[in-house]
Amino acid sequence: MFRQLSLPSWATLISKGRVEIRAQEFYPEILKELWDDENWDETCQEQRGSLSQYWLETAYQIAQKDVRHAISGTESMPKRGGALHIMVKDTDKTQYSQKQYPEGKNVAKDIMSRSGEIQKHYNRIRFAI
Repeated sequence: MFRQLSLPSWATLISKGRVEIRAQEFYPEILKELWDDENWDETCQEQRGSLSQYWLETAYQIAQKDVRHAISGTESMPKRGGALHIMVKDTDKTQYSQKQYPEGKNVAKDIMSRSGEIQKHYNRIRFAI
């Protein structure tokens, strides 16, 4: 038995295992959640409310986690062994381009993932820990 697919408002299922996310919608929404949350982890050195590559990468990875969570266990999930393709549709191409902003700390995706910072931010805004 499959569960019902419930993607975020800024995501659209293109076909089984393929989802499009809209940059002009998910970035502002997720950044607001990250910066406005009352359970702020004071160990995070990155300045709230100031766009940087760090925050853009964090928001992007949280969007990916949201999509993976939404699609998991549904009929829209790729076949076993298949990859989930998440494509970013960015109509502006500059507003959320990481090259336009300062690096911030630990900007590299693999560094942030290894350190668990993305997971901490995700847990903080999704599970109110």
